[in-house]
Amino acid sequence: MGYPVPIPCPDNSEKSLAEQKRIVAILEKFDTLTNSISEGLPREIELRQKQYAYYRDLLLSFRKTEEVAA
Repeated sequence: MGYPVPIPCPDNSEKSLAEQKRIVAILEKFDTLTNSISEGLPREIELRQKQYAYYRDLLLSFRKTEEVAA
């Protein structure tokens, strides 16, 4: 299959290359952002669940006090 791919500024190679670099930079930022979300978010959720469990256990655990004999 052949698909036509438009090239920006086909008459000016320097301007065309600069525009292509700008497009690539935008796509790389987008790729980094989507990978960060898909990898980082599950990790963040896991850490928050551990943090919640730690503080829940800390809050619900009571120290046993020794009874004072009177």
